[in-house]
Amino acid sequence: MSDWRFLTPAYFELLKLVGLMAVFLVVVIFLKWFKRPRRSKNSCYRLFGPDWAWLLVLLLAVSVVVALAGPLISSGHVISQSGSIDVLVFIDNSFSMATRDLRPSRQELAKSAALNLVDKGILRPGDRAAVFVFGGLARWRMPLSKDFEDFRVKISEIGHPEVYQEESQLNTDFAYLLDYAVRSIDTQDDFTKSNQAVLNLKTYANNRIAFLFSDGNDESEGRLNESLRRLAQKKIKIYGIGVGTEKGGTVTIRAYDPDDPQSPSQKVTVKTKLQMKTLEKVSQATGGETFVFNAEDRQTKLESFMRSAVNASRSTLPRLIYSDKGREVWWEVLSFPAVLLFFLIIILAI
Repeated sequence: MSDWRFLTPAYFELLKLVGLMAVFLVVVIFLKWFKRPRRSKNSCYRLFGPDWAWLLVLLLAVSVVVALAGPLISSGHVISQSGSIDVLVFIDNSFSMATRDLRPSRQELAKSAALNLVDKGILRPGDRAAVFVFGGLARWRMPLSKDFEDFRVKISEIGHPEVYQEESQLNTDFAYLLDYAVRSIDTQDDFTKSNQAVLNLKTYANNRIAFLFSDGNDESEGRLNESLRRLAQKKIKIYGIGVGTEKGGTVTIRAYDPDDPQSPSQKVTVKTKLQMKTLEKVSQATGGETFVFNAEDRQTKLESFMRSAVNASRSTLPRLIYSDKGREVWWEVLSFPAVLLFFLIIILAI
């Protein structure tokens, strides 16, 4: 009840009158039961008599008093027609994403498209988002959260160093990313369930999808099938978004030799191009689709693609979702006993 408060609690004084009515009804029912006539042979008696309707009348009276008091709730569950959704955002952070065959770069366009999930209202209040960046390794930048401002910050922080200090951004490993993402989400779910009562955490049963932004360069093909099988068990659809052009471009980076970290950094120029094969394989295996983001003017179509993917994955049935928005609940307090009374009246009339 810590989330509840009332605008006019003085109305609760009327509960005293309702209490007197309840006492009077109990006395009447007891007297009628005590002085009931003897049951005659072969007679038929109704299981529920008219007096039962008064019990729901009392319940309705209590609900009216509570409604008059003006109940407000700061957070709680509400019925949603489409339900909320969890969206995982995977952004390729390997060196090839710094290629400028798309301006200002593949990486910056991918970040801008990911931010559109929030900035264009594709994600709604109550939805959650998580951010992963990956290359040869993967990093969990943001767990599933409804904090869209933090989502913006984590996406904006993604970038490339002037000198690549380690090998993790010099290659791309899709299999490692998928395994790591599954483990990370399982860790968050297990922590929430085991600490729900102690830390007052909320559990969610949202549908989940993922957007994978990458130019498709991958060195994990031999291990990818097993990772996809584990991912399919989680029923997470992955929508692959290929960022780059088929013609490709060259990128020049400075990197240290991993076999000789004491040596000075060296310039390395590499030509890369968009490769959709792995992205298509991942999407098809999980029930998702792919989109080729090969020109700056395709941002509007990409926005529509992501919006359709999110909306198609929302539940089509009404469901309870947690909301942290305060609201008045007098109508809910009043309506449920009114519906019960309506059905009881119908039963007694039959």
